[in-house]
Amino acid sequence: MAKSTLSHHLRVLRDAGLTRTRQEGTRCFVILRSADLQVRFPGLMEAVLAAAEDEDVGRQVGVQAGTPA
Repeated sequence: MAKSTLSHHLRVLRDAGLTRTRQEGTRCFVILRSADLQVRFPGLMEAVLAAAEDEDVGRQVGVQAGTPA
């Protein structure tokens, strides 16, 4: 995926309030606002993750559990 395409998608998610972005030096960390998402759309993330697993999509994406800063 082109860097500009990724930047566009991340901006759309951030503008929609679904993610939070944190700068740390030259690195940029994107955090999914999962608690807020669960309140607004109960069960959505579980459905998306189950569909991704069924379709074998996203295995190369790194996910780190933790508390957002």
